[in-house]
Amino acid sequence: MSWSRSVPLDRHVANLASYSDFLVLGKEATDTFIAEERTLLAEAFPNGTVEEHYVVSLAVAMC
Repeated sequence: MSWSRSVPLDRHVANLASYSDFLVLGKEATDTFIAEERTLLAEAFPNGTVEEHYVVSLAVAMC
């Protein structure tokens, strides 16, 4: 099943910054990445709203 939601650019970037991957990068590398990502997203979504697409799948195994 797929679904999507529209979120403000700032919320999308804040969600990205919360990923645990950034814990190992350090503050400077994280700040650089987030700034570059914000610039790219602002170009891709000039109205300031990011469309996030998700796919949900369920698998059941029987023993």
